[in-house]
Amino acid sequence: MKKVETTCQICKNGTLTSKNIEVEKSGNPIGRFTADVCSECGGQIFNSTESARLEASIKKSGFWRQKK
Repeated sequence: MKKVETTCQICKNGTLTSKNIEVEKSGNPIGRFTADVCSECGGQIFNSTESARLEASIKKSGFWRQKK
């Protein structure tokens, strides 16, 4: 996995590192995806490919546009 180190776009303080993370929606596991994760705020930034994979997985799981 390629290591990315850059300043976080969310908090402007932390360093982003590429990680393989488990994503959950409403407490239910959706899958593992690669994201740049901030060392300070924990923000997760997905590239367009991973965003598309994540969206497809959420739709497949039945959680897309789920009302509370």
